[in-house]
Amino acid sequence: MNGKGNEMKKIKIMTLLLAMSLLAVGCNKKNSSNKSTASASPSPSATASASPYTDKEETKILNTDISGDVTLGEYIGIKVTKDKIEVSDEDVQSQIDSTLKDNATNVEVKDRKTIKKGDIVNIDFVGKKDGKAFDGGSATGYDLTIGSNQFIEGFEDKLIGKKVGTKQKLNLTFPTNYSNTELAGQKVVFEVTINKIQKSETPKLNDAFVKKVSKKSKTVAEYKKEVKASLESEKKTEAESNVKSDVMNKIIKNAKVKTYPKDQVKYYGYIAQTSLEQQLTQSGMTLDSYLEQIGKTQKDFEKEVESVGKSTTKQKMVFQAIAKKENIKVTDAEYKKQLKSLLSAYSLKDEAALIEKYGNAPIADMKQYLLYQKVIDFVVDKAKVTESK
Repeated sequence: MNGKGNEMKKIKIMTLLLAMSLLAVGCNKKNSSNKSTASASPSPSATASASPYTDKEETKILNTDISGDVTLGEYIGIKVTKDKIEVSDEDVQSQIDSTLKDNATNVEVKDRKTIKKGDIVNIDFVGKKDGKAFDGGSATGYDLTIGSNQFIEGFEDKLIGKKVGTKQKLNLTFPTNYSNTELAGQKVVFEVTINKIQKSETPKLNDAFVKKVSKKSKTVAEYKKEVKASLESEKKTEAESNVKSDVMNKIIKNAKVKTYPKDQVKYYGYIAQTSLEQQLTQSGMTLDSYLEQIGKTQKDFEKEVESVGKSTTKQKMVFQAIAKKENIKVTDAEYKKQLKSLLSAYSLKDEAALIEKYGNAPIADMKQYLLYQKVIDFVVDKAKVTESK
């Protein structure tokens, strides 16, 4: 959004995220644990840059009925298979082992002073370029696992064979594709003080550990039952989400698009690109460095953005067309409940405060999101679901 949107947070377009989840854009749905279809709800997030859309333009695009641009195929009685809910003793033990590992502590190694690969080394370091320390290149008391490749090439290898209590100067070069362009390809010196060598010590599974990590269980036996129940719940949620995805994927595939409204495709493509750029910024990467890393050109990327824009636009058509044909509508009570949840989460007083801070687009987005959820519930309820053997 312009105006308010340039300085403030922008509401995520959750209908896009819903579309990306349902259509499994860029990933294999069956292997993904991130399921937006069952629990997603609109939420504010920081924008990477100012939107080219005014709030009025964005609201108009979201509210536009494009159901006439698609011909629905079969959407009642869709046949899908639901994953069987099974949790083995091995699954339970694997989860417990993971929890034990997460609660491991570093213990100092006192019978050896020389660093070897696999050691957890506690160090202080300062990175300098042309004799001056650069931002983000210094830390004290940092635990570095030698061989983990956490740092740039050469840093960890040059510490192998060095002794605790010594100071080292490491002459290194940042990779040319490094995310920070000011350091990419540059020669630097890291001044490193080796404080101590450590090893990871995993706690034992006993009643004391259980009481530490669980609010429900007091014994190992109780904890294993708790973990099993938790895993069963997760698998049930995942299975239900997969059913929703499978049903909607088939319905969307069955539908035939008459024409793609250019403004809709462009808008949802823009939202997809903005979402990606936000994630890259949070990861310390630029779009250019990301494309180089995955071996894609700018033209390749633009084609993918357009493809996502078309996929999301088609989904919008299908949802709207089913809602219109089946007379599915969002009630005032449903809207007020969702609005109350959003206002509470972001400490806003009322709808007016939401509009004042974020504009009208979030309201349109929320209503569309709620409609999508009702359509999904409707077609899944009408689907023919069989459990896998």
